[in-house]
Amino acid sequence: MSYQKRSSTKSYYRHLLSPISSAMMPVSTTYTFTLPCFALFGICGSLMASASASYIQQKHVTAASESTKLELLHDCQEPDIDIVFIHGLNGDMKKTWQNEESCALFFDLLQNDTKLAHLQKRIWSFGYPNSLFSSNQNEPMSLENMGSNFFSHLYHSAIMNNNTPIVFIAHSMGGLVAKKSIIQSEKTENKPSSYYGDMFALHKRIRGIIFYGVPHLGSDVADLLELLIGNNSWSVLNPLSWLSSLFGYKPSLSIEELSVSNMNLITLQKDFVNWAYKEGKEVNILSFIETRAEPYLNKIVVKEQQCRNLLPLEEEIFLPFCHSEICKPSNCDDLRYIPIRKYIAKLVLGFQQKVADLEAMELQKMQKINADLKQRQLDNERMKQEQIRLEQERQRLVAERNRIQQQQQQRQPQPPPPPPQPTYASKKCSWCNGYGSDRVRNSRCRVCRGNRQIKVLSPAKQCNACKGRGSEHGNLKKICSGCGGFGWWNAKV
Repeated sequence: MSYQKRSSTKSYYRHLLSPISSAMMPVSTTYTFTLPCFALFGICGSLMASASASYIQQKHVTAASESTKLELLHDCQEPDIDIVFIHGLNGDMKKTWQNEESCALFFDLLQNDTKLAHLQKRIWSFGYPNSLFSSNQNEPMSLENMGSNFFSHLYHSAIMNNNTPIVFIAHSMGGLVAKKSIIQSEKTENKPSSYYGDMFALHKRIRGIIFYGVPHLGSDVADLLELLIGNNSWSVLNPLSWLSSLFGYKPSLSIEELSVSNMNLITLQKDFVNWAYKEGKEVNILSFIETRAEPYLNKIVVKEQQCRNLLPLEEEIFLPFCHSEICKPSNCDDLRYIPIRKYIAKLVLGFQQKVADLEAMELQKMQKINADLKQRQLDNERMKQEQIRLEQERQRLVAERNRIQQQQQQRQPQPPPPPPQPTYASKKCSWCNGYGSDRVRNSRCRVCRGNRQIKVLSPAKQCNACKGRGSEHGNLKKICSGCGGFGWWNAKV
């Protein structure tokens, strides 16, 4: 769809008041109705002043005083799915989902549905301060804060205790809160903290979103309220604007954020579409689109073009209900409820099948790991046995080498033993009879050279020629030629 801004506030005002002008004058004079129409609008505004002021004040105070909380409506021991309801602007945690004729509550229908009795459903409802109007003393939270606040409540709830799929069922602005929380939690993927890791794990469990009349691209009614009681160039001609200024009320921040020209909504829609394309078949999106005008407004609050995400896997259902009644089924056979039953049953079945597939894959992986470990143990045992065998073989080869070396040594000829070293004994010189002086000459002994002692090779043997006297036989003055005067064989000084 294309969103074109109107040329001016004046032309937009004429467009909104065209039904009144058509009733007052012919079509050919449509552009001449401005002053009569303003007069009529001023009279109507004056008559409604007292009632409107008290109603606006009461409604605003009631909505603004509501605290932000996540209430557990239906609990179970082992849930198969967590379903979270999020009401819209000026809504209520329970009244938004209650049919006015049958007084049936949406979450009670889910809990008591016999066709979903096989599923254990844990149902929650999220409430937050919201209002159409605000004052300087009391301003509702922005969409940014509501998104982070909502996901923080999910994180600190019992939803974190189970690994169940999470489904959001959102009406009107509640869908924007859900989308904002999804985009914010997606950004925690790469943050180095266990807290953000748990947040992202919770984010990955979001498997479904059901939109009831969610203004993804804003609503013309928000622009209408902003024009009627907001601070603009036409407020001086508008009695309702005077009245709101008198009581100190103005359109709330939520009204401004729901404007069709709000760039934050366009950015949010782009981020959500990118996220949906990234998740693919992992996330199921179901959108209900209203086709009837809201009573007392005679206008469809959220048009078809504003309700659609234009996603290839998004399922769209058009319902013959207005904006405030589209999320209030009267019973389990209501057109507003039947698709939900099929949607949740299919989602849980798909999630359980995926979990079963993952468990089977994990089991196969564990079996493969165990088999690998067992094979590795066998390989290690074989390696140990092989090492023992190799060590035994090495020892055998070493023993064989030593045996061969011994045999080679035995075969080689043994060298002759070294001759015994001669030993000498000291004896007195026979020539000088141990005096050291020569017996013939008046000088030292020429045999022992004055040492008086001589060395005789053991065993000592006397000279046979001189009989140990050292002199020739019969000549005492002549040295024995046989022993050289020593008187012993093999003697030396």
